[in-house]
Amino acid sequence: MTLQNLLPILISFLLAVIPAVFLLWYFLRLADSRKGSSATVMKIFFAGIFSIFPVVAMEIMISKINVYYQWSQFIYYFFEAFIVAGLVEEYIKQQIVKFMAFYPGRIHKIIDGIAFTIAASLGFACIENILYVFGNNWETAIARGVTSVPLHAVASGTMGYYIGLARFARTKGQERMLLNVGLWQAIMIHGLYNFLILISPLFGAMFAAFVIPMVIYLYIRLKSRIYQAQELDQELEGSL
Repeated sequence: MTLQNLLPILISFLLAVIPAVFLLWYFLRLADSRKGSSATVMKIFFAGIFSIFPVVAMEIMISKINVYYQWSQFIYYFFEAFIVAGLVEEYIKQQIVKFMAFYPGRIHKIIDGIAFTIAASLGFACIENILYVFGNNWETAIARGVTSVPLHAVASGTMGYYIGLARFARTKGQERMLLNVGLWQAIMIHGLYNFLILISPLFGAMFAAFVIPMVIYLYIRLKSRIYQAQELDQELEGSL
């Protein structure tokens, strides 16, 4: 293979990977993640990459069910958005963080929950972006880099805030409630984003146009949650 043939592949790969890597660096810096947590962050990031397999399996299953039941496009898109992208993806990310950080006691601050969950989400977004970009064009890579990849981070980061809070819950019931609240918020955010994108060919591009202000609003909201987590962490340290 000549350099001329390799160059478009290399550019496509970089366009797919750079948004996830940049956002991982940005959010960890914003969250002022502990130096000792960087090894766990990277392990969780790579676990997020491998989480693509059960998600693809679920997508295949939904497609086969759709063929059998002959769903309308609207219903199919609803299941694709809220069950596959929302429920399955966010549940898997939550389980990764729970088993690699929450249960082993690696969450020492509320902010750790946000950092670890964003790492899981961006690992998944990275491999998903690679698969999308190599099957499409550079415009797709750029569009996903400014909408889909940040959406993964803000949806899962919101869930991570509640994972961090759950680490300091006083009862098992409160812990379970916080974990569930975070998961369902991530499901609804992620599902709504995907649903707007999927139905835009049916109802017009105006639905897809909502996603940019939606991502901006969710980013501002997550940033506020990060600052809240840092303030709560200071209060927790002061009470020890």
